[in-house]
Amino acid sequence: MEKLYYVTSFNKKMFHQTGRFLINSFITSKSEGTLLVAYEDMEQEYIQESIPELIRKFANIEYLSLDNHKYGQWKKSVRSVTPVKHGGTLEEDDSLKVPGKPYYSWNQRATGWASKTFAMKTLVKEELADMIIWVDSDSVFKKKIERKWLEKEIFKIGVDIDPYKGFYHFGPYRKTTMKAAETGLFGFTKPGFHVINKAYTEYMTCEYQLQDRWDDSALYTRLMCEGVDKAFFRDLVTGDNGQSKNHVIVQGPFRKFISHEKGTHNRTILK
Repeated sequence: MEKLYYVTSFNKKMFHQTGRFLINSFITSKSEGTLLVAYEDMEQEYIQESIPELIRKFANIEYLSLDNHKYGQWKKSVRSVTPVKHGGTLEEDDSLKVPGKPYYSWNQRATGWASKTFAMKTLVKEELADMIIWVDSDSVFKKKIERKWLEKEIFKIGVDIDPYKGFYHFGPYRKTTMKAAETGLFGFTKPGFHVINKAYTEYMTCEYQLQDRWDDSALYTRLMCEGVDKAFFRDLVTGDNGQSKNHVIVQGPFRKFISHEKGTHNRTILK
């Protein structure tokens, strides 16, 4: 049976910094849907032990080991263009900083950001979901999100004749500075899953390496904002409400439900 999935990913270090708080906040918020946790460099049991025993059996959590996944194989195939500090064989020099590609600081971390695509692709391939929402691990759920709210307020299902296939957070300010949408929180309904498939294909064929930027923000912005059906992918940020200019999630409708604090690693579990 197809259903709503939230998806996140992390390694062991990120789990301790932020991921464990995301998991617990999802459970305690009682949000509808399932959270798919994609992990690497650790065991599933290690993650499960972080969930309080009293609520563990009620947790709507599924797990995906990225180490034993197509993602792990792909990471090995691109080690030559991945710096040593990120698990590759490329020496710490300017090998990726070539004329026309001034985004070395982002490009060198491409394999880490790719994990979100491989995790979401698993749901698409196995036809498990009809709605997929990516949530970065440095986020927490603040209150319950109901599926009917997503359908009506985000995707406009049953409201517009032609509902949206996906959403992202961009906004006028970020368009002139970062040049790419925030991909800490974005999502799709089934008609928009072709974007996930296309992103996956670009990674598997290394087509993404032909672009100036190899980060996931640039990739998904290009696929959603420049495709033939771009009108069906919704930017949830329509203006500047005085909040952080580039951290645009606080300017959209999810601000009441999810907090995404980039670079912040000290968390408290929501009650």
